[in-house]
Amino acid sequence: MNKNLTVSVADKLDRLHLSFRHKAEGDLDHLAAIAFRLTRGDPSRPSVVEDIVSAHSILHRLAGSAGTFGYTALGDQARRLEQRLKP
Repeated sequence: MNKNLTVSVADKLDRLHLSFRHKAEGDLDHLAAIAFRLTRGDPSRPSVVEDIVSAHSILHRLAGSAGTFGYTALGDQARRLEQRLKP
């Protein structure tokens, strides 16, 4: 394989890994905000269902992709939490 091609592929994989990490950090911040709202807020407000659906979606995405990028523990924990929220 051509050295330039190898570097290019490695560079693309590094950028993909970094992109996942930044998105995952944002997802974790979003989950923390949801948890705060659910534990501190009014459970009868209409957005509770939206928060739970959003949290489930984020956890599902993390559970499915974290291991691919070397974040096995994150993926495992996300899967456990996702299953607890599953409708």
